[in-house]
Amino acid sequence: MMLSGNPPPHVNLRIKATLLILLFVLLFVVTLLVLGYDLWTAIVAAGAVGLVSAEITARLLGG
Repeated sequence: MMLSGNPPPHVNLRIKATLLILLFVLLFVVTLLVLGYDLWTAIVAAGAVGLVSAEITARLLGG
């Protein structure tokens, strides 16, 4: 069975939320690097922030 047309609205919302989380994590890494933290510390901290953001977003979207 082939699907045609646009995906349901909740799929578009999840895609937008995922892109927003990725942008937030990237900005967090850049901010930590500018503040003088080393790369690995920035990546680990941003990963933790990204996981928390993803969990909150999933709960808000009912996933």
